[in-house]
Amino acid sequence: MKRGAMTTGSRRGIIIASRIDNPGRINKQGEKMKGKATEITKNYKVTSTGAVQRHFLLEPPISAYVWDDENAPKYDYVVVSALPSAFDHGGSETFIFGADETAAVLDWGELDGSQRGTIDHEAALADAGYVIFPADVELS
Repeated sequence: MKRGAMTTGSRRGIIIASRIDNPGRINKQGEKMKGKATEITKNYKVTSTGAVQRHFLLEPPISAYVWDDENAPKYDYVVVSALPSAFDHGGSETFIFGADETAAVLDWGELDGSQRGTIDHEAALADAGYVIFPADVELS
């Protein structure tokens, strides 16, 4: 697949699109992105609070701490949850949480890339250093 390409799919009447439109793979902090995120689409859900939750396998795993301490927990899987109107501050937020292979959240601590003021799964993962790839694309 070429850079800038888009893949689309339909899930429950919703069009899903994944874009590879960052040829240099640089996040908004100017850092080179470190890995790829592959969505596990069977675990997509919308919660009773209206949060859209998407489940991803990350390569390499994400560290629980920004400073990437060697003893910090690392997560191969994450749930990225985008909520249009949070209960505590009323604004939008997209948070990344450590999860397991079934999309069960293991730790509700917000991981690097989590942000307020947006409902953008791709942007949160990009800020954490990951690019969303369709399952058949290799990260070079």
